[in-house]
Amino acid sequence: MMGRRGLLAALAGVAGLAGLAGAALAGCSSAGAVDAAQETADRLFPGELRVIDASRDIGGPIPVPVIRARYAVLDDPDAIVVVTRLSDDALRKAVGHGRWLADELRSLEAVCGAAGMPLVAFSDPGPVGVRRGTIQVQADLSDANRAEVMGAVDDALERWHQECSAVMPLDLIQIDLVPAAAAADEPPVDDDLPRVVRITDMARIERLRERAEWTMSLGKTPEGGLQRPSSQLRPRLTLPEQDSLAQTVRSEVQSWLEDQGMAGHANPETTLGWSFVLADSLDRLRVYVLICPPELEQCNTNSFTTVIGATVSVSEHTVIDVTDLELEPQPGGGLSLPLEPDLHP
Repeated sequence: MMGRRGLLAALAGVAGLAGLAGAALAGCSSAGAVDAAQETADRLFPGELRVIDASRDIGGPIPVPVIRARYAVLDDPDAIVVVTRLSDDALRKAVGHGRWLADELRSLEAVCGAAGMPLVAFSDPGPVGVRRGTIQVQADLSDANRAEVMGAVDDALERWHQECSAVMPLDLIQIDLVPAAAAADEPPVDDDLPRVVRITDMARIERLRERAEWTMSLGKTPEGGLQRPSSQLRPRLTLPEQDSLAQTVRSEVQSWLEDQGMAGHANPETTLGWSFVLADSLDRLRVYVLICPPELEQCNTNSFTTVIGATVSVSEHTVIDVTDLELEPQPGGGLSLPLEPDLHP
């Protein structure tokens, strides 16, 4: 179970923390800056912090000298405290965050490990009170083990949600499934760095993102509960792959509209935002296209005329079927999601 900090906060990060692994702070560490940083720490948190490095630099829109510093937390080797402009208030906030983020790391590791999916990385999620970013776990997914793996994902994230805070914009979180081979190929980490720095390293996250095969979003149901991540499973596609697939879908939908004699045209914006893998095969992706009225070049959820659902073969980049959902914007605009709840796994 998480400590009290984990119950009161949401997955958050100090700005710039994820990029610090293996890199020195801007400027050169100097005795004067180190002494000033340690003096501030000893005054505010006696016996709790030790300066790792500190530098005096020029920062801000109006150039003024600032002290940047990193601290080790003496009773928590997993944690790091980072301040980019040293002041009493900044250090207090950074210490609270640094201790909390180390708690969050351990909580995620415990939850994912218990589910048989080791945590391999998670990204700097932003200000306290917000849960966003990417969580990356090791898991090999196939049609044969899909039920087992997806059940483990759902259970782990439900447990994490319950242990943390129910007040958070969950739709800002992505969960990447990284094959075991890709996780094993990661270069060795610097064991001298606190684990929070190592596991939130953005270079590591980007490498794993490129090799992840599947991703899911985390969100809430209309009733406010946790939406099962498995119902939002999608292939992790590169941007060129996303663009190519979206263009194929729009072209096929436009041809279908013309064959049906339906007015309007496929929205030129992306079609993959609400996509999910169907239950019968990992190769079957359900995607949606907003149809715009003829007088609009593009439309949104307030101005569309109907929504088309299409099933796509991911491996072949072909459209298998097309369905007019006969939907219109709700009063005041918008759509009720999911669009086809009966199709979600």
